[in-house]
Amino acid sequence: MDLIVFTVFATLVLSVLSFFVWRWLVSKIPNNNSIHKNAFSIFMVICTSPVVFFVVLYLCLFSSVYYYKYGFDSRGWLKNPEKRYEMTTDMIESKMLIGKTKEEVSELLGDERRLEWTKDGLDCWQYYIGDKPTLGADLDPDAIDVYFKNGKVVQVYEHET
Repeated sequence: MDLIVFTVFATLVLSVLSFFVWRWLVSKIPNNNSIHKNAFSIFMVICTSPVVFFVVLYLCLFSSVYYYKYGFDSRGWLKNPEKRYEMTTDMIESKMLIGKTKEEVSELLGDERRLEWTKDGLDCWQYYIGDKPTLGADLDPDAIDVYFKNGKVVQVYEHET
């Protein structure tokens, strides 16, 4: 219900503002017939309001899912588990964990793993990284899986749980 009220209110506000902008622009045209200027302004509001509304809506949606990506910092990782997703892109793309031993990974990421398992000769440690901002109803937290082969990291994978 709140989204409907917001949409109606935003449409009305944008339409009124758009009318005054178009009315001002049309007033610059040298013609004394104000009825035609008002009609043309209303026509332009009807044509441009949906475009303006969707641009504003897109910007609002984009800003709600955007988050800043920081470089990996072990102290920040250990201190703020809810914001770990901000560091995982750097961690995965730089391949900083690849080749590290289990002890080195424990030193960097800590010992508070969600899960541990072994499958197909690979050991896996899963770390909670918080809830990434999304548009959907994502109720499950996100995680990274760190895969070990012969005690060394071979792959790091991020996913929703």
